[in-house]
Amino acid sequence: MLNILVLEIILDHTEPLIWRKIIVPTNFTLNRLHHAVQIAMGWNNSHLFEFNYENFSIGIVYTDLEDNPNIDAREITLEEVNLQIGDELKYIYDFGDYWEHTIKVVDNKFDKPIKQLPYCITGKLNSPPEDVGGISGFYHFVEVMKNFRHKEFKETLVWYGGFFDPLKYSTAKINTKYKRFEKYMEHFE
Repeated sequence: MLNILVLEIILDHTEPLIWRKIIVPTNFTLNRLHHAVQIAMGWNNSHLFEFNYENFSIGIVYTDLEDNPNIDAREITLEEVNLQIGDELKYIYDFGDYWEHTIKVVDNKFDKPIKQLPYCITGKLNSPPEDVGGISGFYHFVEVMKNFRHKEFKETLVWYGGFFDPLKYSTAKINTKYKRFEKYMEHFE
């Protein structure tokens, strides 16, 4: 039987909270967890990332960078990190916009049958688009996009490529992407 973790992912500093609850196997590397979070939150994997747990930074180690994480995310599994129910780790995505997430282990079992892992159970609210300028940029973006008369509306609409609904969120859409997770990961391992 495959060991799993039920994880709650919260995008910090959002009000109301933007969050997802996903299930992943404990044999996932933290690199695979990064990609599962990317899909769950609607990110495009366009920037660097880092996990912080206890006194360790975990990310992708690049030979041409001086300031690398302590541990390569491709070489350590969730099982090796030994996360327990109630444990939290920080996940930072995009060091410019600095999207800080808290990932909390909420369970290590799930009673309903699931056909694939990772799997998204639930969540709330649409995630910010890439390169919107962090939390303050995101809330400015939301204000602009809900006001057709705002002087920046037309330009922002074109930049984003359409309308943005902050309430829109789809577990089914995330799970459809998760069904192709193994194929997706062929590009990143």
